[in-house]
Amino acid sequence: MTGIRFERLFRGSLYAMLVLASIALSIESGRDNPIAMIYPPATLALAIWSYARVDRGRSRGLSRRQGGWLALLSMPLVFAEVRLGWRLLQSDLLVLSLGHWLLYLVWIKMAMPKSVEDDWFLFLLGLVIVLTSAVISQSDLVGQTIFLWAIVSLWALTLFHLEREAARSNHPELSANLPPKARIKTQDQPYSKIFDRAFFWSGIRVVLTTLAMSVLVFLAMPRGDAMRLSQRSGNAGKHLTGFDEEVKLGQLGEILENDAIVLTVEFFDSEGKTTAPGHELYWRGVTMARYDKGQWKRHPDATVSMPRKFELTNAIKQKIRQEPTDSNVVFGLRPILGARPLVRFRSRMLLNGNDGTITRNTYNGVYDYEVVSSIDPALPQPGEIPVSDELRRTLLTIPAQMRDELRQLAEPIVTNISPTDTEARARAVEAHFLDQTLYGYTLVQTRVDEQIDPVLDFIRNRKEGHCEYFASALALSLRSVGIPTRLVNGFKGGDWNALGGVMYVREKYAHAWVEALVSSGPGEVERWITLDPTPGYERQQTISPGGFFSQIRQATDFIRYIWVFYIIGFDAERQYRVIYDPIIRLFREAQSGFLIMVQGFRDLLSGTRQVSDLLKAFSGRGFLGGIVAAVLAILLYRLGRLLLGRFLGRIWRKNGDQAAMTPGIAIYQRLESLLGELGLKRSRNETPREFADRVGIGLKERFQESGLEGIPQIVVSAFYQIRFGGLDLDSTQLRSMDEKLDVLENQIRQPKTS
Repeated sequence: MTGIRFERLFRGSLYAMLVLASIALSIESGRDNPIAMIYPPATLALAIWSYARVDRGRSRGLSRRQGGWLALLSMPLVFAEVRLGWRLLQSDLLVLSLGHWLLYLVWIKMAMPKSVEDDWFLFLLGLVIVLTSAVISQSDLVGQTIFLWAIVSLWALTLFHLEREAARSNHPELSANLPPKARIKTQDQPYSKIFDRAFFWSGIRVVLTTLAMSVLVFLAMPRGDAMRLSQRSGNAGKHLTGFDEEVKLGQLGEILENDAIVLTVEFFDSEGKTTAPGHELYWRGVTMARYDKGQWKRHPDATVSMPRKFELTNAIKQKIRQEPTDSNVVFGLRPILGARPLVRFRSRMLLNGNDGTITRNTYNGVYDYEVVSSIDPALPQPGEIPVSDELRRTLLTIPAQMRDELRQLAEPIVTNISPTDTEARARAVEAHFLDQTLYGYTLVQTRVDEQIDPVLDFIRNRKEGHCEYFASALALSLRSVGIPTRLVNGFKGGDWNALGGVMYVREKYAHAWVEALVSSGPGEVERWITLDPTPGYERQQTISPGGFFSQIRQATDFIRYIWVFYIIGFDAERQYRVIYDPIIRLFREAQSGFLIMVQGFRDLLSGTRQVSDLLKAFSGRGFLGGIVAAVLAILLYRLGRLLLGRFLGRIWRKNGDQAAMTPGIAIYQRLESLLGELGLKRSRNETPREFADRVGIGLKERFQESGLEGIPQIVVSAFYQIRFGGLDLDSTQLRSMDEKLDVLENQIRQPKTS
């Protein structure tokens, strides 16, 4: 493959990276700014034009002066987008508008002839655009796009590095009679094929080095608290069936076969250490109080503030990432001692005192929050208002056409149980519906008799159904014998990922159960208890994957966990827990261990302690911490010496070069000085040959038909012979190049003297 094709491959990869960055920025921005969806195709079209015209020299593109003016003129667009967004959409679009401004700068750069610095600038712009995308949205689709962007970026950086190395080592002008150490080993380029061994191993080294440095910088970079920057940011709120103000019986079954993730949960004990849940969990969502004709309605609202002060003893903390929904319901384990959002922008958490339901005041976007729950689910919910007489009547209401049949079902079950022990009576009716010889679990939703209520049809005819039918039948049956009840819709269980120590709650884990207001005897305080009449084993068989698919899910869920919590969600608290806290504890152990050892040696010298006692006091972790500290000190010392040596060596080499100035090198420096008068200066990342090729094009455009464009290549070839070939130029060659530079100088300075 020739050098120019290699360069074009890099250019195409760079443009592909920029197009992917624009896609990541626009995926979730359509709700805030519909015009944002135009930006990816516009970037792609401009990339194709720039690749075909500007980069191949068929068009001059934008000059640097024109690009500078366009960059300044693009700044008012940011202000206009923010103002229009606030007026029309009532949304804070500052971050999105800044992302679009970065994209404008990318467009301007793409339309200009590009130097090495321009390529680095495009890489930097692409990176910042991607980081902006991650701030605006943390959806899976954006994450997948950013992952693809990272792969393409690594590929483009690899090509960039290898193309530069190829340019530095390929000097065809060097003659065959050079000394052996100055000869090149390849006839054309170091990489004769794209996937030859040299290319492959060089690419692997670049990728691993880039990844290692990127990971170190990413982990060490100071973090802030998690926060959302736009009220409309994130995914469009997905409708979560079964959690509306009114829920028709059977609706919950629509999501029971859906694998989509709703909650991602991390668990911590009272000391803040990660832990695993010890039992099947009920993620409480909304409660339903009124039932009529196959439809449940929510509790009346009585919003109060969330409890702020609570004891962490015997508590379990959950850090929850809730996917975007159009409902304001927030899920957690009851009883909830306290809860707070992990976002700081227009976000509050509220408690409905009538039923203990927790809600948020924001609807769209990913919602991150923290819940602290008691490990004893039998405790009452703090902040819940005692049941009033009016609410009690609501919780005992049954449609008239159902009352007699439900009472005929429930009364024989509780007839031998004391009327004052309502808890025992409620559990007895629950056991009736759990009897698998009487009822069965199924997701198939059918009706035998359309003329009667669906709950009566379930009890009388079908005797099969999913959780909603079991819970509704139990709740109404208990009401028929005087026990207040409410239906609860939420999620039960989840997929525990042992690799990441995280639980995934999917839509198919949606569940309905019953909460009954009971007491265990006369004079006892009434309390809410949880009853679940749905056959657990049969339900679990329908929702849990097994065998090979379970192993695959463990791996894919772990990858998702890393992305969600340790890339886009890597906040200050998680950074401290993962990086700084172990290091601090290790060094504290080392300090304690060394103090013990020092005191032991002192006692040994004074004769008050034996060697065996000293060995018993030896701290293994302290010794390990000391080793780590010593290794770090050695590395820092060696790094300091290396940097100081390079700095001093550069100064000495510079002085040596000035002392050993030859006529040939002086001619090359004269060339750079003359070209500098035209504003053509060699960058630090540019080789002399790359510089000569670039300025040759500029001289041809400026001094047409003058033949000056070949002078830089002639001077640089002579310069290479001196610096790399160890050869001297004769007086004829020196005089010839001097004369050519005189012609170039006259052409450059002619406009100034005319």
